Amino acid sequence: MAPSKIYTVVERSRGIKSEFTGTVAELQARFQGMLKSGNFYDRKVKLAPKSAAALIDSLNLAAERLLMTGEYRLVAVA
Repeated sequence: MAPSKIYTVVERSRGIKSEFTGTVAELQARFQGMLKSGNFYDRKVKLAPKSAAALIDSLNLAAERLLMTGEYRLVAVA
């Protein structure tokens, strides 16, 4: 089995930049609360995205539905 790719996700909210690094599964676990809250308001927010791009899309959609002023970006793949 091939090793899992490591991704870095940058969260920007209210002028504060935070970086989170891990596999898709680790990042999914880190943002589980955000995904669940967004899914409550809009079922289009996936609770278990299978790719990094899908995770970013779900996080941004969740932030939009929760009326948060943040954005998420995928910045690095190792």
